[in-house]
Amino acid sequence: MENKRPLPPGPKGLPFLGNTLQFRHDQLGFLLQLEQSYGRMATISIGKTPIVLFFRPVHIRYFLTENPRNFTNREVAGGLIFGNLLVLSLLARSFTDKVTQGLHDLVGDSLLTTDGDFHHRHRRLLQPAFSRRRVESYTDMIVQYTQETVAQWQPGVETDIARDLQALILRVTMKLLVDIDMVNQSIASSQIIEDLIGNPVGVLEGLLNVQIDLPVTPYGQRMAAKRKADAFIYNLIDQRLADKCDVGDILSILLQVQDKHEEDTLTREQVRDELVSLIAAGHETTSNTISWTFYLLSEHPTVLEKVLAELQDALAGRDPQAGDLSQLTYLD
Repeated sequence: MENKRPLPPGPKGLPFLGNTLQFRHDQLGFLLQLEQSYGRMATISIGKTPIVLFFRPVHIRYFLTENPRNFTNREVAGGLIFGNLLVLSLLARSFTDKVTQGLHDLVGDSLLTTDGDFHHRHRRLLQPAFSRRRVESYTDMIVQYTQETVAQWQPGVETDIARDLQALILRVTMKLLVDIDMVNQSIASSQIIEDLIGNPVGVLEGLLNVQIDLPVTPYGQRMAAKRKADAFIYNLIDQRLADKCDVGDILSILLQVQDKHEEDTLTREQVRDELVSLIAAGHETTSNTISWTFYLLSEHPTVLEKVLAELQDALAGRDPQAGDLSQLTYLD
């Protein structure tokens, strides 16, 4: 007989719903309260599904670095990307499958949506794109784009820096990935991305399996955005294949990737999937991180003074370079 260990303690829930209402009402507050009350880990339930929450960096290392083959992210990846659908995907198995398929429809098989051997192989193939030499070569571009954004901010004028930072990060991301400057693009690539992620699998589609490809439905809007994105990205891929040149972006690396073990290259579709995944997952997470950093600095003037003092000592007014990062220990 299998010896099952009891799950960590946690708050009591309602019949059938568990802790669903508490979680939906105030997700951040609820999770913070759990960490304060239970410490290292706690168990909640979404419907009949038990969820064990872990609150320490050592847990992240255990799951993602030391024992990744023992766990999977495919069943909840769609719900996580589509935000509040995570709860619905846990309440109904059919919804879990539909949300997962909905994410797969958008980004295909990529690092974002896979795990196991496929994920390991693709991570190994893409590793050269993020080598230290490659990353450092992007420094001047990142500094230039950042300065152009900051130059638009005027003292005394209220500015939505979260919006501006998201536009900046998307501009940097697109330059890194496919060597295009969004400022010079007539196509509203940022709107395409918003349409892709902003029209998730709905209850009607997920639970009743109703997919209506019309401009007025979330499914139709998602598919329309996907068709626009695919046409845009496949055109970039075909142009680069025709030119047969390495312009230093990640697309060039993806098209040159050769698997030494299996002696094959990434297909056109796999290149597309990785690009869409990197665009969708990369620009929003980075811009959110930087936005919250600015907010926290504004709330802690003493810390901000130390950051500014270190920047002045290390840079003395000049533009930053990749080599300066090792000197910015407090900022790190």
